[in-house]
Amino acid sequence: MNNYSIMLIFIVFLYELVFIDGNAAAGAQITNPRQRIGREPPTVTIPGQGILVGKEIPLARPQKVTAYLGVPYAHPPIGQRRFTSPVTDPPVSWNGPRNATQFASSCQQVSDRRKLHENLYRRLLPSTWVDPGVSEDCLYLNLYIPDGKF
Repeated sequence: MNNYSIMLIFIVFLYELVFIDGNAAAGAQITNPRQRIGREPPTVTIPGQGILVGKEIPLARPQKVTAYLGVPYAHPPIGQRRFTSPVTDPPVSWNGPRNATQFASSCQQVSDRRKLHENLYRRLLPSTWVDPGVSEDCLYLNLYIPDGKF
């Protein structure tokens, strides 16, 4: 075997490794119980705070990411808490399941820099997602948990 043959075999191997056959990936998704259509959305219970309902976001075949968006990490900086450090004790809590499938409001931005921020933000969001706008109440986290398939 010459160097050309070895290189060709290596390239074919890499091609198969990187570009998974669409039919094989589709079959794998059907047999994976975590990815069935019509199943319950992912939920997590945070002790002392409440239940979050998230969503799965397809990242790349076959990997998905579970996202919990707009999770409060401190009390809203309004009223007497305005212009003070974030208040996290006691933790923010809620009754019943909290919808964590959409982004919370972004923080106010300097107007001359906002255009760049908004353009980038809109390019990153899928067209079906709602722009949450801006607000002083912007102390939220977006949590992303990969499913561990790389």
